Amino acid sequence: MKQLAILILLLPLLLCGGCSTLQVGADPVVVNAERTLQVARATLDAFVRFEFHNRAKCPPEVQSAAEKIRREAPEWFARAVRLKQAYKLNRGSDQKADLLTAVSVLSTAASEAATALAKHQR
Repeated sequence: MKQLAILILLLPLLLCGGCSTLQVGADPVVVNAERTLQVARATLDAFVRFEFHNRAKCPPEVQSAAEKIRREAPEWFARAVRLKQAYKLNRGSDQKADLLTAVSVLSTAASEAATALAKHQR
């Protein structure tokens, strides 16, 4: 299980690393948003599954973090997807800023979940 935590911590680096190249014509904002959506979904899912299967051993802060993710993440993801579509239709600076904010929310949540997962997977 500790290997899973390490993989989750490294996954964003593997998927979003600087050595990857974009296809010609690909918008880096859209590509980054799609990658973040994938990584965040996998990370948050792993975290809430871990908490569910280890609820009796998890400290209250892990349980409350998992409950917050269960409650709020569906809207975080839905908002990011909506804003990604809006940005693809109109690549204005306002749409870009909104999308980057939504992606940042997911990225922060995934980072915090991965850190907590690694800390409590002993």
